[in-house]
Amino acid sequence: MNKHILAEMVTEMMKKEIGMATKPLPEQIKTLTTDLPTGKARFESSLYQAEKLKKITISKRSLGDQDGGTVVMIVPDDEYDIPFILADLAFDFAGKGRITAGFKLKPLVMDAQSTKNISIPFSGGTEK
Repeated sequence: MNKHILAEMVTEMMKKEIGMATKPLPEQIKTLTTDLPTGKARFESSLYQAEKLKKITISKRSLGDQDGGTVVMIVPDDEYDIPFILADLAFDFAGKGRITAGFKLKPLVMDAQSTKNISIPFSGGTEK
């Protein structure tokens, strides 16, 4: 099974639907790896931009052969008083085939006005 099928599907859909274009990402942060007690963690990131969006980052992450997932972060242009959005979807291949989803909605600047305008933090998670 392709651990990163969701990242590939999201990338293609966003390119088609919002005209997302690739931006350069420095090689030293494009692929990051680290050793953890549970295995080797790997993050492969791509950077994009679209109209009214300053930055879109789509990261493929994996933890050995047992865990794979996708992290999508969307940051709007500075002119918009809306938060950045983060979605993290993970697949656990070693366990019972669980899928975990987490979402966060946070303002770019933590000040009193932003806090009034946006209910934060908005987060939720489901596990199936």
